[in-house]
Amino acid sequence: MRKVLSLIVIIAMLAASFIGLGTTALAANDVEFNVVSNVTELLEAGEVEFTATVTNNTGSTIYPTGILYSCNGHLFNELYDAPIANGDFAEIVFTCFVTEDMIDSEFSFSFESDAPGSSPTDTLTITRKIASIILAASGTASKTLAGVGDLITFSFALENQGEATVDEIVVSAPELNDGDPLRAEFSLVSTQSYTVVYKHTMDEEIIVNPVVTYTSGGVDQPPIVLTPIELRLESRNVETLLTVDNKNPVAGEEVTFTLRITNNGNVRYTNMKVTMNGEPVDFPANNLNPGNDYTEQYTRSYTVSTDVVFKVSLKDHNGLTVSTSSNTISIQLPVDEADLQSKLRFTMTVDRPRLTSEGTINFTGTVTNASVYQLTDISVDEETLGNVFSATELTASATKQLAFTADINETTTYNFVLTAKDRNGKVYIINAEPIEVTVSSVAPTPTPFDDAAVIDENGNELTLNNGSTGVGSLGPLGIVAIVLLALVVVVGLALLALWRRGKSSSGGSPGRSPAPRKKPTARKPVKKPSRNYRDRNNF
Repeated sequence: MRKVLSLIVIIAMLAASFIGLGTTALAANDVEFNVVSNVTELLEAGEVEFTATVTNNTGSTIYPTGILYSCNGHLFNELYDAPIANGDFAEIVFTCFVTEDMIDSEFSFSFESDAPGSSPTDTLTITRKIASIILAASGTASKTLAGVGDLITFSFALENQGEATVDEIVVSAPELNDGDPLRAEFSLVSTQSYTVVYKHTMDEEIIVNPVVTYTSGGVDQPPIVLTPIELRLESRNVETLLTVDNKNPVAGEEVTFTLRITNNGNVRYTNMKVTMNGEPVDFPANNLNPGNDYTEQYTRSYTVSTDVVFKVSLKDHNGLTVSTSSNTISIQLPVDEADLQSKLRFTMTVDRPRLTSEGTINFTGTVTNASVYQLTDISVDEETLGNVFSATELTASATKQLAFTADINETTTYNFVLTAKDRNGKVYIINAEPIEVTVSSVAPTPTPFDDAAVIDENGNELTLNNGSTGVGSLGPLGIVAIVLLALVVVVGLALLALWRRGKSSSGGSPGRSPAPRKKPTARKPVKKPSRNYRDRNNF
């Protein structure tokens, strides 16, 4: 502005000269002098850079000696000795430390040179700057959709973007920590930042309204009301519905399944993967946002009855993999009753088919369904034992084992019967091979001596205790013993007769020389039998 005014004055003076002098030459101007500073205000004492511009309009070269300036009693002298030619200018840069008492005081500058009568001046003022108070604050939650018991982390970021120090900073929310400060109060100098962290356990849906209060220079500042943070409880409700156009096809006939997946909750899912009875299949969507609904169809054919189910795996908003399954649809082919009857087998066995007395026997059995059809109401019964086994179902190509015990006291034949139903309610009956268990008692065999005759000392046969004689009570072995004894006696008598005959003929026959006489041997005395002795060889 000062330059503009100076220019206006010069133009006015030139105009006056032209008016007054006509064609007379213009008079030369003096030295132009202007000073500016790099700052116009200071928050506190500090270094200030000044730039003085000197323009020589004197018509000849001038030789500066320096710049004099003063402010609030402080005097300064900035030397400069380079010549400035006519019509040329020079910029003189110098610095000055502006103290607290120089702020808001006028600086007076004066240019000194050898130009006679030319000492131009200039002034400027460095004003005191009012420190700005700017506290930036924001609040976030680690997640806003959570389940009961989940830990939520709140972060409140604070930064002093002003020039003044802020003190007594307090972050609070009526809905958290019973409304008490989430951290003890603290201060931040200019450009300093800090984050207040608070952890909250989710128990219900709430809207958090954070507030930041603070002071600066001992003066309360307007509170900062942050954007509310809404916490919502998770609602996981993914519906997977499976339908089919024909549940009872003939073998090889194609059927069409329709799979519909709907997200009725508020949780967003990603990375969807779908399988059909364990086989991965394509699905039109990868993400499942709340409210989304997707449908896809699949065509298949079957030669045996089959249960069909779809399974879906997804990743939730927390990055966890979850899964869900559709309803199960049973594809039932017509039942071939003859084939089922031929492939339903039933056997029974027993561990002891023969017993010598009453006791306990163990039965085991096997029921095999080698068909492709599922059976229900499985039952094994026996007329005397009743129901010995039951099962609600027997799946295709499955086997069931049964075992039980029974007490027996007489020979018995067991007839086990298996009954089962197919899905149409037809009953199938199979009879196991009959099992006969024999119970037989065996009498003890007497020894030969049990029926031997009892003889007294006179040779008389005694009567047994039961009134019968010894011979009458003899068994087969006793009779055999008597026969053998009789044969021995007969043979002995025959040998005795032969011996006697040979002795009587020992006197010699005419024409034969007599046999040499043996030397007599001493004979052993023969004990005379008692009167009661009976010679059993004398019949």
